[in-house]
Amino acid sequence: MTEEHNGICIFRDVDATTLLIFERDGTLLPSDRRGSIFLSDINAEIVEVARQIRKLGIPFGFISGKKTMERSTPSKSQAAALIKILDQILSSGDASPDFWMAWPTSPYGSTVGRRDDGLQMLSRAMIMEVMRWYAVEKTSCVFVSSSPESLIDAAKLGVRTVRYIPPMAAKFPFVERSQPNEKSSHNRRAEELFEKIANLASL
Repeated sequence: MTEEHNGICIFRDVDATTLLIFERDGTLLPSDRRGSIFLSDINAEIVEVARQIRKLGIPFGFISGKKTMERSTPSKSQAAALIKILDQILSSGDASPDFWMAWPTSPYGSTVGRRDDGLQMLSRAMIMEVMRWYAVEKTSCVFVSSSPESLIDAAKLGVRTVRYIPPMAAKFPFVERSQPNEKSSHNRRAEELFEKIANLASL
């Protein structure tokens, strides 16, 4: 396996005919997260979905541009460190992604008047860059996000979309405890989300 690190991007060398792109903030991590990351910040449902996708053999990964237009913008080194931590955690849970992309500074900051427009342009640019890297057609790409705006924007590109509605509180799967033979709530929701994604990816 080879990796290319371009600033805060990781693209692992895999063959892809179908691609799953998750918007990291609002799925794997809370969209309103601030400061340091804790294990409890990582969404157990998305980790479980990632594990099932890994078993299915479909390339997938996470992009993040949500923090780029805010005043408390993380530095490039902070964004890279966060990617490294998340990659290690997911890898230890048999849910290793094939790519990560986060842009802590916006290339559109000086040309876009409205903040939301800038975020949409950035989201489109990242989706197109991932598709370009893996040479996957837009009709073979599935985008998962909790943001209606991001989903609408991705749909305009011709990408298939799945809306994710986060739980009120998600716990890291290694922390949650359940009774024998009883499925935890995050596992039930994860199965439903996985089925939606798998059905779209197989079309």
